[in-house]
Amino acid sequence: MKGNVGRALLVGVFVGMVSLFKELLNPDMHSLLSILLMLLAAIIGYWLGNKILMRRKGEKNNNATM
Repeated sequence: MKGNVGRALLVGVFVGMVSLFKELLNPDMHSLLSILLMLLAAIIGYWLGNKILMRRKGEKNNNATM
């Protein structure tokens, strides 16, 4: 996967999982808190995607130079 597409997919999956767990654990959460939680989940998902994709890209570059 290319960088931006991979990060976007990972963020979407991560936010979806957090949203599912939020609804299962606390379905009556205030909407502002819910929006803030989803924003935080998107930021964390983007960060994780960036770490994972950059590590894979670095491994590919190291294998190409050997």
